Amino acid sequence: MTTITTTDRRRWQYAALDVLGTITADAAELPPLTWHVATTAQLQGEPDSGAPADRLATLKQWSRHLDIDLTERPGPDGVVTYNGHTEHTAKNGKSVKIGLYLRFWPDPDEEYIPDVDSPRDPIELEERLAAEADENDDER
Repeated sequence: MTTITTTDRRRWQYAALDVLGTITADAAELPPLTWHVATTAQLQGEPDSGAPADRLATLKQWSRHLDIDLTERPGPDGVVTYNGHTEHTAKNGKSVKIGLYLRFWPDPDEEYIPDVDSPRDPIELEERLAAEADENDDER
């Protein structure tokens, strides 16, 4: 069993910071996101506070910029969750997972129209995620 050291975690975090610098350098026209940097070579971006429609528009702009397919999941409590991910390689060769995430309650004064491209059926969603995982395995 390999022991993960503090040095490993720092190296992974530095890789994530390197990728964050790269993906934001050419995104000056996009609204900023709040970024979470993990010690496991992962980044998670989430739109700041604001109206749900504005936050969703920001998330979709970033998903196009990063070529991330978003999955929409309406919950039984009315909360809608969007998420998606991709990977980029840092200068040190480490693969960094980049995730986008948004969870919100739709504005009660506006009609909520679900994203028609996003799977609703849990089995369909599971099949789509499995297909994406297979694609990622084939690319490696």
